[in-house]
Amino acid sequence: MVLPNELTSSELDVAMKEFMDVSRQALRMGAREVHLVCLESREEMPASEEEIDEGLREGIKIHPSLGPKQFVGKNGKLTGLEVIRCTSVFDEHKRFNPKFAEGTETILPCDTVILAIGQASDLSFLKPSDGIETTRQGTLKIDPATLMTAAPGIFAAGDIAFGPRLIINAVADGKKAAEQIDKFLRGPEWQPKPQFVQISVLDHHQMAEEYDEYSRLAVPTIPLERRTGVSEVETGFTEEQARREASRCLQCWINTIFEGNEANGSECILCGGCVDVCPENCLELVPLSQFEFSGETRQQLASTSEARANELLHFSPAELGASQGSVMVKDETICIRCGLCAERCPVHTITMEAFEVFDHDPSLAQSEEMTLPS
Repeated sequence: MVLPNELTSSELDVAMKEFMDVSRQALRMGAREVHLVCLESREEMPASEEEIDEGLREGIKIHPSLGPKQFVGKNGKLTGLEVIRCTSVFDEHKRFNPKFAEGTETILPCDTVILAIGQASDLSFLKPSDGIETTRQGTLKIDPATLMTAAPGIFAAGDIAFGPRLIINAVADGKKAAEQIDKFLRGPEWQPKPQFVQISVLDHHQMAEEYDEYSRLAVPTIPLERRTGVSEVETGFTEEQARREASRCLQCWINTIFEGNEANGSECILCGGCVDVCPENCLELVPLSQFEFSGETRQQLASTSEARANELLHFSPAELGASQGSVMVKDETICIRCGLCAERCPVHTITMEAFEVFDHDPSLAQSEEMTLPS
């Protein structure tokens, strides 16, 4: 199998998944050997580690850092694929632009070659009179804010509008499109759906015991000898396994809040205890002098100074570049919501708070008892 040279990076991800799927299916359908040729090195392959490992288990022979040069045949039949060493896949601007090393050509004997060409939208049904415009990437041109195409009343979402992405993006697009279609149809009568935020301050918040020591569970699969054709090989979790996997949840709706103030004696005293106790090193106390603030940033801070009262303690936006002080920096991407910083804080500057969004008033969410007729 080989890749063409006209794919974007996102299309390359989709093509590599097809790569692995087709290779495994070929083995299951009786091929004696299946060789997979890809431009990327083993570390760069745009496929999940699980897919690569499963392919190797099933017997696929992977040849990384190779690109196709020409087909080799004899008496009208394919006998091999000439490949060449690929030195780099992307250029300095991260664009797909493979480079090859001349003089490194070799031939892989084979009798069948399957080209992984990725996926493309079939837009042949569109007519100029439809008024729908397309992009150079072969997707429909849309307004990202409303998902409406150039033709009023026609909306598009998912891969046909944005190109290959994750399924969770398509789900979000569907919800957004439904709202925008409703807004378009109702016109001036449309009203945005109300949202209510409920904030719960969690006293002595703790995660499940040993939750940070659990490893991701591999999804159980059927034995290799029972895998045929395109049949599903993953059997899914048992209830016990599903509960254990769910216990790894980091509860991202719970956040660390820094909102101490001088009036109630909960203002940060710069003791650094939270930094010391953090097991992930996601907190850092940094001198203010190490930060630079552009004029645009100061203007934005000044326009929202009231909302940032707890963030800019004792400072006005104009003073940020010339005053002495400290900044608490938190890397949200590695926080595990353990709550140790809140427990360690001697003046209760730090709290753990849960944020939940509802489409109705949470105080009215209590169930009512129903009296059945006798």
